[in-house]
Amino acid sequence: MQRGTLTLTNSEQQMLSSLIEASAVASSLIASRLKQPSHDTENIIELSSEEAESVLDLLPIPSVAEPNEITSARQKLSAFLQNL
Repeated sequence: MQRGTLTLTNSEQQMLSSLIEASAVASSLIASRLKQPSHDTENIIELSSEEAESVLDLLPIPSVAEPNEITSARQKLSAFLQNL
């Protein structure tokens, strides 16, 4: 299993945490990592490729009306998976 780190802003992390909490599919381990935002503007989260794929699957397809956090998180997760 490949692992790596992903840097998220606090708003991206909060959005993903809310999305994962609402999903019965998401692992509690991923949820616990995303629930702990720091006081920094960005947070580094360690994920496996499988975890990143499961989080990416939870994100809605972005539209013009969607917050930038969804688009940004989707791009970061996709880049993360390509770079592993």
